[in-house]
Amino acid sequence: MNMNLQEWTEAYIKYKDSVFRRIKNIERVERGLRVRNKDDSITRYICAYDLKNMNASELSDERISCTNTKSNLEWVLKNWDVLKDTKVIFHFVNLNRADSWSLNPGMHHNITEKSTLKQGLVSLFESVPEMR
Repeated sequence: MNMNLQEWTEAYIKYKDSVFRRIKNIERVERGLRVRNKDDSITRYICAYDLKNMNASELSDERISCTNTKSNLEWVLKNWDVLKDTKVIFHFVNLNRADSWSLNPGMHHNITEKSTLKQGLVSLFESVPEMR
């Protein structure tokens, strides 16, 4: 069964919440999903097959599901200096294999050496087959 990025993200959110059961409801919106928790906090999920049209300076604390492609990884590297100061979390997904890896630039920036940043992100990227 093939899922689109929005369906994969919704299934992922429900799976991650299966223990804590914090979610009140999930609403499908134009660019992704809006999750309302039982404490009335809201988490926004953006589903973007391609990141190249996103403006990194407009991001703050969203969760972004994108396909695991070299161009998306290159966008993250190009925008690292903006992303490292946000609470954004990326989920790089291969929909054909239902496989993914995640990246929190703010946290990653604090635990890695700048000189090995690209090498480390490429290693994470290569841990899941590229989406073609």
